[in-house]
Amino acid sequence: MIEQLGDWPAVPPAQTVHEAIGWWAERTPDAPALLDIDGGTVSFRELMTRIGAFGARLASLGVGRGDRVVLALPDGVGAAIAGLGASGTAIGVPVNPAQAWREAEPMFAALEPSVVVVGEKTDAVFRDLAIRAGVPVLELDGAGRLEGGKAPGRPSNPAPAPNDLALILMTSGTTDRPRRVPVSHSALLLTCAARVQARKLTPRDRGLSSAPAYFVLGLARVAESLIAGGSAIVTSTAEMVRRPHAIRDARPTWAWLSPAVLETILEAARDNTAFAEWPLRYVRSGGALVTPDLIARAQDLWGVPVLNGYGTTETLGYIASEESPATIPRKPGSVGLPRPGLAVSIRGPAGEPLAPGVAGEIAVRGPGVFPGYLDDAQATAEAFFPGGWYRTGDLGHVDAEGYLFVSGRVREMINRGGEKIAPSEIDDVLRAHPAVADAAAFGLPHARLGEEAAAAVVLREPGALSARAVRRWAASRLSLHKVPHRIWFVADLPRTGSGKVQRGVLAERFRNAANG
Repeated sequence: MIEQLGDWPAVPPAQTVHEAIGWWAERTPDAPALLDIDGGTVSFRELMTRIGAFGARLASLGVGRGDRVVLALPDGVGAAIAGLGASGTAIGVPVNPAQAWREAEPMFAALEPSVVVVGEKTDAVFRDLAIRAGVPVLELDGAGRLEGGKAPGRPSNPAPAPNDLALILMTSGTTDRPRRVPVSHSALLLTCAARVQARKLTPRDRGLSSAPAYFVLGLARVAESLIAGGSAIVTSTAEMVRRPHAIRDARPTWAWLSPAVLETILEAARDNTAFAEWPLRYVRSGGALVTPDLIARAQDLWGVPVLNGYGTTETLGYIASEESPATIPRKPGSVGLPRPGLAVSIRGPAGEPLAPGVAGEIAVRGPGVFPGYLDDAQATAEAFFPGGWYRTGDLGHVDAEGYLFVSGRVREMINRGGEKIAPSEIDDVLRAHPAVADAAAFGLPHARLGEEAAAAVVLREPGALSARAVRRWAASRLSLHKVPHRIWFVADLPRTGSGKVQRGVLAERFRNAANG
């Protein structure tokens, strides 16, 4: 372990994440870098060796800097090493290993990968697509080693330049088809370094993240820990919830937990005190709207600040965030202040800037914002207002002190006879009922009004409430036109990897259920 910080910088002088990790590997080679919850540890020295071996294997197949390597891997240490190895030699493309065939097939065709990497003994659809297309398939074990023995310790390809692409990220797609977001090495380091400096991470810190390996924060959360000289616990959400004692013993100092995972942990913590014993100094959340009630209950569990944040894949997950309450006051319902150096503007339908306090579409411009979607000029044109302002597709407002508030998605707005309804407002009211574990509103077609509001509700105990009781609760707290016309009880809500509710999927499932 690191015993003394000395005069080491918050982030080493480097132009890429790989250079920053190498800087620490030269100075603290035996310090832990990656940990699994079975007690396995990968030091900085060993991490660099495995990254090099991974890159060398790719290079031996003729994979070069501009080639795409699809990573269809389960969460864990292996996925983290593969992400760093692929991006150091070529372009890493992390994808959901459980992707449905109808979604994976067009994605695979559009990516045109040179190699596909799958997990050991996993039945990934991308393996079958690669075999059918004649694309080489490599198998990765849980420790991050490729099949076929050892490769040379260093990749034969030259080190990446700052403007080279490190990753191609697939958008989560709450309402639209997934698009391809290019990420340069400089943008990845810049964004990770900004988080390290804002959160004051040091070599003594150890991160824990519930973000899947294929999600924007999956690799970024690991990279943040490593470029600060610290370490990361890399595991799946299921294992995190199933084995809280192992997480406690691994001793994380901070964690990123999506709202859905937070809720799951709070439920499980009722029967297992090990969750409350995690030695955290703070918890971060985001990826979906985090309710004040959820934040309050999580703070009661750990006795530390639970800090909200907001970002998109196109901004590498970092637009605004709450920081230490001791230095920057918090405001209930806010996602905090914008990232330093990033301009945030609230815009009207025609792209006109709106005054503080007025709700509109959140637009951003500055460092860390992507330049446009890969191979999709039309989607890129639609994603920007004039002047280079990226349209997040999210609704919100900025108050007089610059704090950002997010209220929902532009395209998820329910238009009931001209009355615009933000589904998140209904969500918050329904989730406040003590018998409701989760809820999400969505729009349904209506012959006279155009749309009407419906809501899917997950009860803590099945049968504890009737649809009439849910509507009565909503009617006592919402304007009449916002009260859901239909209540649909479900076992769970469809969510993206980042935890966002897929309202379009809910609406489709509701219609199928009604027709069936």
